[in-house]
Amino acid sequence: MSVILDLSYNVCIWISASVAIIYTLLGGLYSVAYTDVIQLILIFISLWLCVPFVLMNPNTLDISQTLLNNTLHAPWIGEPDLKKTGLMIDQFLLFGLGSLGFQCLHQRTLAASSLSTAKLTCVVAAFLYSVFIIPPILLGAAAASTDWNMTSYGSPFPYERGEKTMVLPITLQHLTPPFISILGTGCVAAAVMSSADSVLISAASVFTSSIYKNILRQKVNRNKKKKNRRSYYIEDAIPGDVFKFTQPRTLYFLPQASEREIQWVIRVTVVVVGLIGTSLTIQKKSVLFFWFISAEVAYLIIFPQLLCVLFLNISNGYGAVAGCVLGVMLRLLSGEPSLGLPVTICLPGCVLEDGVYVQYAPVKTISMLLSVTAIVVFSFLGSVLFNKGLLPEKWDVFKVKVQPSPQQLSPVHRAKEDHEAELLTNKGFETNTQELVRNTQC
Repeated sequence: MSVILDLSYNVCIWISASVAIIYTLLGGLYSVAYTDVIQLILIFISLWLCVPFVLMNPNTLDISQTLLNNTLHAPWIGEPDLKKTGLMIDQFLLFGLGSLGFQCLHQRTLAASSLSTAKLTCVVAAFLYSVFIIPPILLGAAAASTDWNMTSYGSPFPYERGEKTMVLPITLQHLTPPFISILGTGCVAAAVMSSADSVLISAASVFTSSIYKNILRQKVNRNKKKKNRRSYYIEDAIPGDVFKFTQPRTLYFLPQASEREIQWVIRVTVVVVGLIGTSLTIQKKSVLFFWFISAEVAYLIIFPQLLCVLFLNISNGYGAVAGCVLGVMLRLLSGEPSLGLPVTICLPGCVLEDGVYVQYAPVKTISMLLSVTAIVVFSFLGSVLFNKGLLPEKWDVFKVKVQPSPQQLSPVHRAKEDHEAELLTNKGFETNTQELVRNTQC
């Protein structure tokens, strides 16, 4: 939008954010789902429509010739370097595993009609992803193979001007006909808004359900009987008395927020998150920068906890806090040029280039593995300290100590106990009847 309409970057960001916020407020999850489908179809068609015009432009060389040759610019596939192997592995694992921690992914799988539908959606999406990524690769290769001095853009080329993040709309504007350029750039903007509305509805649903409804607006009730309550059965029977049965003690939670209140909280949260996110984007002239930062946060914090919760039963709150703190601390101390953080801890492969330390080790993956290790170790340590009585129970903030008294009984177990009690009652009645007959005969 900034390239085609010649508007300022800030104005274009606010216009796009306003559109995303408005239709997310009006339609909620339905609007996000339907617009995602429409935008994906438009992106697929429009980008494949732009590819032939860009590749056949007279100012663009054959991308097979510039694959490894230094003609107009550096080879578009990059220069192979052995010392960058760790960085390549790090980026591959970041995009492959970090996305598993995104809430919008699980939002769509949980919204599926069945488990088989959710599995099928994920498998099909994995194959479609490889198809959708082909047009951006071809367009990027064409941009690196173009003599920009012969185009309306002029020289130097976008990378040297510091406009590498806007190379796609620049390529569409200067290497395609006007109507194709407008169509392609509009679909790219739709793709950005598709990601924005997913983030908005994800943040609003997480805050409303996990924090507002279940923490801020919740009341514990121990007396009244309600449906869907959480019941614990505690043994109060007198030893040796087979006719004495257990009495239930009921503990359940009553959400105090009404449905209308929840809807308004979601709407307010969507607006607040949208305004905060838009303000942050203005501070940094790149939306991709925040996308990479969010992917790294998901890879370092959310993915280790998701992994441990699903496959390690020992994990608990103490391990989660320790893993989060240690993983983020190691990542920040390893340095991040985009945030202006210097290298404090030099990992293997760290070298000094032009007076600045550069990390060539996979620092993101190392920080993630440290987080997983810390979760397991500190979860086990916390469980041992409280269950062995080495620390007082009142210090157990996350309630990891095993409580032996409450035992939740399923309907099957309850029916089995009732059947055994009935057998004991019948046996006792038969014994008393036989004794009474014997005494009468005597």
